[in-house]
Parts: sequence; C-alpha cells; structure tokens
Amino acid sequence: MNSEKKTCNRCNTEKELSEFRVHKSKKGTYVLNQCKCCESLANNARRNKVKTIKITTKNGREFEASLTPIPGGRKASSVDTSVILYFAAGVKRDEARCAFAKYANLKGLTGISTPIV
Repeated sequence: MNSEKKTCNRCNTEKELSEFRVHKSKKGTYVLNQCKCCESLANNARRNKVKTIKITTKNGREFEASLTPIPGGRKASSVDTSVILYFAAGVKRDEARCAFAKYANLKGLTGISTPIV
C-alpha cells in the first residue's frame, strides 16, 4: 500500500498518488514532488506577484512603482510616452510626477497626469 501514497515536498502531507501530477518525458514517466493543490497555490502566488521598479529622482528620493495597477494608488502617464506606472497610495502627486519623468526620460513635468485609481 505504501507505493500508492506519496509525501508532498511542500506541505509534508502523505497523499494518494492521484493527487500528484505525472510527468512524461523521453526518459520515462514519474510523479512530481508537489501535490496538485500545492502546485496550484504556488502558480497563483507567482502569477499574482506585483513586480516593482525602483526609481531614484534627481533629489535622491527613492520610489517604488509597478507596471500593474495598485488599488488606491496613483496612475502616472503622459501624452509624450506610452509608459504607464502605478505608485502606492502614500505617494503625493508631485512625487509621482517627478519619479515618472525620471523613469520615462522626460525633460519636464508638463503633460504628466497622476490620478488616483
């Protein structure tokens, strides 16, 4: 009976072999080390992870921005570029504009909008 069960390397729970994905390759067939549930949780976490960009302005202030929307934060965009950045909720309008201008290599702050999303 021990051959019909396997321990998941992630949750350390002994489960039936049917709860693990089977990988087939030219070298043979084998059962993966993570159960389907843990594999799904890991994939969701990887997919939902927000990637941040660090921007240092001319004054030496550091800001983190994202390419994906941040609820309650600021969306920075300009008519001069197709770049769109999202800043956290605590970042002020002018701070977001300065950081955006630095990131997008814009000469001035004119034409940069930073509404709250």
